[in-house]
Amino acid sequence: AKTQDPLVAANIQITGTFQGTISNEDGDFILLLDALPASLSITYIGYESQKVVIENAADQDIFIALEPIILEMDAIVVVAEDPALAIMREVIRRKLIWRKEIQTSSANAYSRLVFENDSGIVSIAESLSETFWDSEKGSREVIKSKRQTSNLSEEQNMAVASFIPNFYDDDIELIGFSVLGPTHPDALDYYDYKLIGENKRDDKTVFEIQVIPDSKLQPTFQGRLWVLDEEFALLNVELKPSKTIHFPIPIQELNLYYKQQFSNYDRKFWLPVDYRVNGDIKIGIMGLQFPKIKYKRITALSNYQVNIPLPDSLYQTEKILRVDSVSLAQDTLFTANKVLIPLTHSEETAYESLDSTMTLEKAFKPTGFLADVIEATAGNGEDTDENRDGILS
Repeated sequence: AKTQDPLVAANIQITGTFQGTISNEDGDFILLLDALPASLSITYIGYESQKVVIENAADQDIFIALEPIILEMDAIVVVAEDPALAIMREVIRRKLIWRKEIQTSSANAYSRLVFENDSGIVSIAESLSETFWDSEKGSREVIKSKRQTSNLSEEQNMAVASFIPNFYDDDIELIGFSVLGPTHPDALDYYDYKLIGENKRDDKTVFEIQVIPDSKLQPTFQGRLWVLDEEFALLNVELKPSKTIHFPIPIQELNLYYKQQFSNYDRKFWLPVDYRVNGDIKIGIMGLQFPKIKYKRITALSNYQVNIPLPDSLYQTEKILRVDSVSLAQDTLFTANKVLIPLTHSEETAYESLDSTMTLEKAFKPTGFLADVIEATAGNGEDTDENRDGILS
């Protein structure tokens, strides 16, 4: 309200439901309402939550400005044990109680994957899907619709919600590693936690806690997380892999930051609202160096249903990801603008202006003596799809 700056990833929910979305980097959001009037709840740590009632359809955008909370800090008391340790013990204790009550869940997902090089956006891929989770059988995803820039084929569209981590899990799979999560029952044996600040969400305190790896062998994270007082629930995490994780060749550098928010949707279960990754990856081996890959992934999860029967057909095979070919052929979801998170201005421009011949292979063309050998080998053969795919692999 004071600076007019956009709030990125503000949490917007239809009051009293599991439906909602988050704002993009420009502060924009899209939320489809089944009926009017409808009440929206907008929350953001450090700001007064706001209720907005939508009475009727409007031709103009709705502008929502959140007021920052004036924080009155109590006097700091120095104690032998950092308060963050007691806070995290309670977070873990409560998680162990309510997580046992979730047997199945489903949600709608919107996913977007953006690659950039030093010149700008190289490709954009999007998907709309349904996700399913069973405590015993695992995860499944059904792709309903896809959209991508003209330089990608439908098969190259890898914007999916499958395999994204839930940072409330005990163990989190990350690029081939099983990383001990910050709310694992044994987390206090492998992490140190320090209270570094307090904020507010309405009338409740939000603790900002630094996550510090305390093991030289166990793969862990480092970063920050935010805990809601009284509920002792995670509201937000911002983490990156710790130095205990040594990524295999050909990854030379991996600077990715993982962000995730949680909401209880007026229920007792705290479920992921989103999953956001930003950063860059450097890939190469001796004699073959690729340009730095700038990577951005975002997934928004909405319309949860908890402890419902899941279709048996989902688990007839081990295949996690499948495509609803009928829905994909009709392609009505994107054409009907059923997009949970709007494109940013730069992404809209990329959709309109990207050269369809600028493949990922060209955008991230390697250098080095091995690159010359590969190019010469490809030049001796026919320029077939098989050859191109081989180089890309």
